[in-house]
Amino acid sequence: MFFCVGLGGVMELSAQGWMQWRGPSMNGSTTTTNLPVEWSEQTNIVWGITMPGKSGSTPIVFNTNIFAVSQGSYGRLLLLNLAMKNGTVLWEKEIGRLGNWEGNSFFERGFYSQCSPITNAKNIWALFGSGDIAAYDFAGNELWKRNLVRDHGYSENRFLNAANPVFFAGKLYIPVGFSGLASESGAEKEGIMEKPVIMCLDAASGKTLWTREWLAQANDKLKAGPLCAILYEGEGVGKSQLIVSGANGVAGYSLGEGEELWHYLSKGETPQGEGNILPPPVPAPDVGLLFVSFLGDNSLIAINMDSASGLIREEDLAWRVHVESGTISTGSTRYYNNRLYTLEGENPCSMVCREAGSGKKLWEGTLSVKETFSSSPTGADDKIYCLSDEGTVVIIGAGEREQYEEIAVIKMNGQVFNSGIAISNQRLFIRTREKLYCVKKRQWIRFMDNEFLD
Repeated sequence: MFFCVGLGGVMELSAQGWMQWRGPSMNGSTTTTNLPVEWSEQTNIVWGITMPGKSGSTPIVFNTNIFAVSQGSYGRLLLLNLAMKNGTVLWEKEIGRLGNWEGNSFFERGFYSQCSPITNAKNIWALFGSGDIAAYDFAGNELWKRNLVRDHGYSENRFLNAANPVFFAGKLYIPVGFSGLASESGAEKEGIMEKPVIMCLDAASGKTLWTREWLAQANDKLKAGPLCAILYEGEGVGKSQLIVSGANGVAGYSLGEGEELWHYLSKGETPQGEGNILPPPVPAPDVGLLFVSFLGDNSLIAINMDSASGLIREEDLAWRVHVESGTISTGSTRYYNNRLYTLEGENPCSMVCREAGSGKKLWEGTLSVKETFSSSPTGADDKIYCLSDEGTVVIIGAGEREQYEEIAVIKMNGQVFNSGIAISNQRLFIRTREKLYCVKKRQWIRFMDNEFLD
């Protein structure tokens, strides 16, 4: 009996761990159930630990290992392995160290540790805003380490945009976007614009296999800004693609040599300027669609991935809707159980639920909290978890509901969130700028004549 229970737990963790930035399907959702809807210092918080420094990244989880990055003292850039049971640090590795950390506003705000680690269930890779990247096995043995800024001559500021690596079939794909801060590297002074590129590294050795220019056919204005990459895993040989978005464009690339397969360009202008961080695309291979939000023209589109090729025109889209509120949250749309959930508007913002196949609005509701929500929501257990920048968690009902239902509002002592929630093994892993929490629905279990708290 104990063996079966233990094996079931391992199988659940392996299948539905949180092994990368946006979860098992890269859409911010998971099939994990029995999740908590209330917690405080007295109930359901299994543990909460102070991290060695600030970060805006989401932790990743595999089996009983939690991997997180952080900025330590004296400019240290750290990767940590924590025990799921109690948050104990199993090992800590210094991947790089900043020489200009004193008085560096980016360092003070945690911008150098915006990228989440990634694992293939055997090794872990971590990238920092300094361009430092390294690989370790689960025991903490270093496999390789390098600095992409030093090796390729890139500006350090090009890695300050949370360009999380993507892992597929033994390769790492890293988007390197043009930063509005490129003048600090001297590029603008020379009259040369740094081109945004996609890098492909051999995951086993760290060797650069190739680099490709992002949106090679687009003009420079559309190519300005940070980039974001996700994996679209389609069924069949050659159906999976690397999706890279930024500014007002999105494109699909082959995972072999990085050939551009298709691209779509929005006509809108980004409201916050060229350096604006846009919501990442959301893959839905089960319905053959890719969902993309554009802040420039406040629209949400669905691209038919079964027919995407060359230049995608408006008439080629599966559907397109204009956001009535005029504002889309920088947090990405959430795809969960064939529905889309989008935070729209501001102070207060609203949650809008749409039918994934058609874009038809099913319901809309205004959040009771008048705060800014920059993080992407997380979907699981017929719930959508939303984190505000000011430290409030709003839990909204999902599933087959026909109207907006706010399940709970939880204040976390004014702490600051920049990341999303990682979910695994019926636990929520919540990273504030300076702390990491493990939250679980605790319950008393009777075993023969004894009772104990799970």
